[in-house]
Amino acid sequence: MYAGIGIAMLASATSAELNGATLTTAYIIECAVISLVTYFVLRDIKIAERVSLLFIGPGILALESIGSTAWIYNVFNKDFFVLLVLALTLIGLGLFFLHKVYEVKDKEPRQLNATMIIIGSIYGYMLLWLSLHSGLKDDNTAIMISLVIYTIIGLICYFYGLINQKKCRKIYGGVIVGLVVARLFLVDIWGMDLTGKIITFFLIGTLLISTAFLGKKQKNN
Repeated sequence: MYAGIGIAMLASATSAELNGATLTTAYIIECAVISLVTYFVLRDIKIAERVSLLFIGPGILALESIGSTAWIYNVFNKDFFVLLVLALTLIGLGLFFLHKVYEVKDKEPRQLNATMIIIGSIYGYMLLWLSLHSGLKDDNTAIMISLVIYTIIGLICYFYGLINQKKCRKIYGGVIVGLVVARLFLVDIWGMDLTGKIITFFLIGTLLISTAFLGKKQKNN
């Protein structure tokens, strides 16, 4: 009860002093500190994981940074750092707790950690997408680079999970690759110019074909 009141007072004080992107960044840092302090004080991974649900608040506030008009003018704006801090914090905290969670036999904390890492990576993907579109000013090039990077990340995760028998990573990588292919055939094939289509389909097709041989070799082994 005391901890809850303290957190509420901290959030209220922060809201009174800050606003906009700065407020969201402050909330992210506060949530991370509270989660870490809870773990180091109580040494209970389950309680620390539940406290990390406080990230729901700044996660919702960060959605404003995705649709911000600041991306029209430059890449390194306040919203850039909001998404960067949120992505790194969620992924870093998730990996930290995941390292500690193997001491607990209950699988519930593992699921929460995996969720934090996945959500953090989603914000990272959005940051990459917005930064490329803002910096390059050429939508076709930005889309091509983004989708190629997404494909590489997806394939790395998929084959890492396949080789090391990590089902979660395998599914995660497969979903990323599937979403990239779906976007290509449902969205980008209609919006990109001919040159962009050729280059994008060639690069992603080459990646998929080359990794198909790796998958066949792994299966034979």
